Amino acid sequence: MFIKTENEYGSINMDKRVIEKIVKYIINDSPEVICLTNSKGQAVINLISDNMDSYLVDVRKDNEDIFIRLYIIIKFGTSIKKITHRLIREIKSSVFETTGVTPKTIFIYIKGIKSKKIAKRDILIKG
Repeated sequence: MFIKTENEYGSINMDKRVIEKIVKYIINDSPEVICLTNSKGQAVINLISDNMDSYLVDVRKDNEDIFIRLYIIIKFGTSIKKITHRLIREIKSSVFETTGVTPKTIFIYIKGIKSKKIAKRDILIKG
């Protein structure tokens, strides 16, 4: 098991795919985000598919700390600061509500900006 927490009701064991799924739903509900990509910036259209590889959202654990890394393409005209800070806040709160553990760091890589075509970028926002 990836995460094991205990509370007054008992012990909870979760796999990292739970966190990956939470992040994918948050990204899917964000109108400013075009899609998740892999680390090379190759776009993936279907975000919620069960058979999608988990390499799109990288969730790692070091001792009791959780680190999340994801790569996205955003719409042209979107404030990078506003969208990334909102995503970081939503991911942290949703993961905490579900697992009881707050991710220590979330790395969001902006791999492109889409207007008529995708303009490649490589911007890291850490939160």
